Amino acid sequence: MAKSIIDPDLDSKAVEVSFKVIIHAGNARTLVKKTLTKAKQKDIEGAKKALLEASEEIRSAHVTQTEIIQAEAKGKEINVTLLLTHAQDTLMVAKSEVEYTKYIIDLFERITELEDQLNMNSSK
Repeated sequence: MAKSIIDPDLDSKAVEVSFKVIIHAGNARTLVKKTLTKAKQKDIEGAKKALLEASEEIRSAHVTQTEIIQAEAKGKEINVTLLLTHAQDTLMVAKSEVEYTKYIIDLFERITELEDQLNMNSSK
């Protein structure tokens, strides 16, 4: 009979937190893609709105993550699993994507302004 590789004593709170973090971080990454698509279509306001939503998802993931950090700080032993590590990694990637997308949106906005100025000057 094959031996199970799943620890039967796996901390259920860590699993719950891991899944919540992965969901929020995944939502943020989806919203970053939506942000960039809107910016490429020159819908800067729509892009900014989607980016705010992505930032809110990151905030929610961070709040959830903080639950487990606080529990560990209070002396509770946390079973660090591959799932928890994946959640942390996914959150950090999503957070980086959101931060860099802020700069990209600023660039798209500036490019759009410059294109509008060029178009106005060429139509004179």
